[in-house]
Amino acid sequence: MNLNRYFEELSQITQTADAYIQMIDETIKKKAFQELSAEEKEVLQYSNRILDRRFKTKDVTEMLGISSSGLYKAEREGRIPTTKYRQDASGRNIRDGWTLAQVLEIRKAFNRLPKVPKNHPPMVLSFPNLKGGCWKTTMSLLSAQYYALAGYRVLLIDTD
Repeated sequence: MNLNRYFEELSQITQTADAYIQMIDETIKKKAFQELSAEEKEVLQYSNRILDRRFKTKDVTEMLGISSSGLYKAEREGRIPTTKYRQDASGRNIRDGWTLAQVLEIRKAFNRLPKVPKNHPPMVLSFPNLKGGCWKTTMSLLSAQYYALAGYRVLLIDTD
């Protein structure tokens, strides 16, 4: 198979996946929670729990290579989204952290997005092995998570 044709097909698959993800998001937003089936409710609750993960100040500063004072200053100036606060047992407000979507906005504000040239073909990683039980799926998931947190767009396909 021609390498350019392979990259074109992979790019087309990525665009199709993006369209499906957008369709799913729109469907979830349109339907009221009561109208969903039991299975759809379970999927929605699970994805909301995953998407609600909060990154603490230390996590964000380490990911982006910036200081906490610079992060707080940008937050006060309104250049980045404000963090959510919660109250501890004594009633004090404590920073609860930023969501992944907010971290991506912070990346843009501090110009810390990965430098990928336009029209660059997608990178393909594979974890092949003929033996079962050798952590192929786990390595795929961890690699996809790593690159997503680094700011790259990721499409993970498990053909096992």
